[in-house]
Amino acid sequence: MDYSTIALRLELAAYGSESEQSSINGVDANMDPMEVILLNVLCDVDQVHQNCFIYNLKDSAFYRAGVVQHKKWNSYFEKYIKERLLGSMSVQSGFNKFRLNCEQALAALKNGQRFIKPKQGNGVNCRQYAVFDPDTKRIIKQYTSKASARLAALALHSAGYQCEWDLTEQNAKSRVDVARDPKKLLFGYQWIPTDDLKSGKFKMKEADPYVRNSELKSPTNATNVLILKEDTVSGAEIRGFESEESAYQDWLQERTSSVAAPDDNAEDINISAFVKSYLDGQASINGIIWKRVLPRQSPVPELAPSL
Repeated sequence: MDYSTIALRLELAAYGSESEQSSINGVDANMDPMEVILLNVLCDVDQVHQNCFIYNLKDSAFYRAGVVQHKKWNSYFEKYIKERLLGSMSVQSGFNKFRLNCEQALAALKNGQRFIKPKQGNGVNCRQYAVFDPDTKRIIKQYTSKASARLAALALHSAGYQCEWDLTEQNAKSRVDVARDPKKLLFGYQWIPTDDLKSGKFKMKEADPYVRNSELKSPTNATNVLILKEDTVSGAEIRGFESEESAYQDWLQERTSSVAAPDDNAEDINISAFVKSYLDGQASINGIIWKRVLPRQSPVPELAPSL
């Protein structure tokens, strides 16, 4: 389920079909057709986010996209829809029941995520692989085997994603193998066997020269930080920057690796657009924001000399 499917079903009047009235969304036999449509649409919007949580690893890009979208949807629902449902107890009851079922389904999964079951066999090709972000320490994606990880890397390269290497059928396997090294990243990430990741048997990326969180809190260094990168999902401060240019370069990298970044034109990804939409606006990527630590100061006007 996705937003485009919901829109298409509305256009085709699919929500009013006979099959929809017997769906799992708790449709009451006494509901009128408009109530049936409303309940199913509300449940389907929630189902989009629910699928992000169930079928993706926690803190992966798709999982985080679901968190961000669900927060926006809840705010919109509370402000514009909830009060209008007071006149329809059937819709209210059905939607509350659906949300309760979603909560119970997530509670049944460890850490609110669905883990991939290992393939049978003892060979190295049967090992699960995790795509690991060395900067944020998040698992971005998980594959059932090295073979599927290799095919995914080739597909990403063919799709035009920015890569450190010229991947081919011949070298893709070896590039996935060495990508566990933080100095030999693939698409900006480490590709690590999941069992090694869980046991800690891998190298961590060395500290970057940007300002760390602990330094941000230091009174002596706080004046050096003009821009802060923050994860609004977890509330964590990721890093600080001393200039718009350094923050912009980080934004470009985050945008390249994000599944939720907009497909902008070249004119929309220059530093001016970044400053306007992100530093001085409300835009975010998967809940990641860049904000000024202090508001931009206007130049102090020159005073007339005293007489």
